[in-house]
Amino acid sequence: MLNVVIIEGYVTAKIWNWSGDRCFRLASYRDSHLPQKPPPPPETNHDQRADYVTVRVPGGAAGGIPVAIQPGQRVRVHGFLGSRPWRRTLAEIARQSQGAPVVWGEGFNPQQSVLEDEVVDIVAERIIVLGSSQEGEGREGRK
Repeated sequence: MLNVVIIEGYVTAKIWNWSGDRCFRLASYRDSHLPQKPPPPPETNHDQRADYVTVRVPGGAAGGIPVAIQPGQRVRVHGFLGSRPWRRTLAEIARQSQGAPVVWGEGFNPQQSVLEDEVVDIVAERIIVLGSSQEGEGREGRK
């Protein structure tokens, strides 16, 4: 089966480590000939024109070379789709969500309600730095 991904985009400010892997969010803007996303609601505080995807770099090194990515860099990622389990309690989901605090019903324990899910990432085999946002179009309000 074919499982190959090549994507370009801008590294967002969201960069973290997970189980020994380096992860970051990539904002990728669609080519003009592709269907575009509808305009975002006015209260949105980040750029909704982009599609966002998580890139995971196993061991923090793509192709054996340690990754030194920075927010705002324009990169091209070569890799494949990979999935991993993600288990969260309802309390964790409520803490991470945006909006008003959650009021739980009497006797309900959100720590006991568990969501077991799969997260799909792009697993990077090679990352090429193409430049920074200042050199190109200058995207505003990255997620």
